[in-house]
Amino acid sequence: MSTIGQQLKVPETGWKRVLYNNEYIMYSPNVAWMYDGTSVSYHKTSGKFGTAVGESLVLKFRGTKVRFIGSTWSTCSNNISVIVDGVLQTSLSTYGANASYIFLYELTGLSDSIHTIELLNNTGNYLAFYAFDVDDNATLIGPVDPPQNLTATLGDHSVNLLWGEVAGAASYNVKRAANSDGPYTTIASNITLNSYVDANVENSVTYYYVVTAVVGGVESDNSNEVAATPVDNSGTNVQAFLKVTMIDSSEREYQLTITEIDSFISWFNNHMSGDSASYMLNKNVGLRNSKEYLAFDKIISFEVIPVAE
Repeated sequence: MSTIGQQLKVPETGWKRVLYNNEYIMYSPNVAWMYDGTSVSYHKTSGKFGTAVGESLVLKFRGTKVRFIGSTWSTCSNNISVIVDGVLQTSLSTYGANASYIFLYELTGLSDSIHTIELLNNTGNYLAFYAFDVDDNATLIGPVDPPQNLTATLGDHSVNLLWGEVAGAASYNVKRAANSDGPYTTIASNITLNSYVDANVENSVTYYYVVTAVVGGVESDNSNEVAATPVDNSGTNVQAFLKVTMIDSSEREYQLTITEIDSFISWFNNHMSGDSASYMLNKNVGLRNSKEYLAFDKIISFEVIPVAE
């Protein structure tokens, strides 16, 4: 069995190799990662090189063990953080003699579940990466797109949230914070629709929301953040009629507060034209306590009509 510091050109029995050019390895954007096959003479094989502080690479996989295979040299970083599932495991130095295919790190005994391993460069020297080795039956996990176009409609002691559907999502998680950019607390999980009503709020208090999607057991990054301040709609806000014309020439009419109408207009004006997600409105004309969902691509036009005094 190989030990850390030895050259390991091929994975050992019970392991499989995930090379630097595998589509499931995610490199930090907007930094100077480069591919090298011949130009850097001291590196004897192809790989990925990062030379900026804060450059990182990430692999998500379902398995129980992982190894880091890279290179050492006098221009390689002496401070690389190894972060597994958000927890710093160790800091590695790859400064040393000219060598490639070097077995630099190993973590075994992980639970048989989805894990995230990140290598983070903390210096301006090379992070010379060649491969991860993982269980021979491990499953590689790709990135999950976060929900888009999260919007909030304000109500009396309630906030109605709506977001664009994510392809393949089994469920969504709704998170809330008292301050912009968090920290967020999950207030609802395993939501199967692309909407949620938060009724556990106080009027005149501002809340901040994000939503995540879960695909194949993997949770996405946060959606865009929306701020919402619930209001009392019992008469303290000016109301008007919102008349919406649909593509079948039918008309829908809602008596709403100006705040609610402004939220609808903002959603409509900023919505992605290719997104078929709907917007939830309280149907207060003729039928109380009813909610209706309007699909974006079914709307032709709308009109705001002041309530006669």
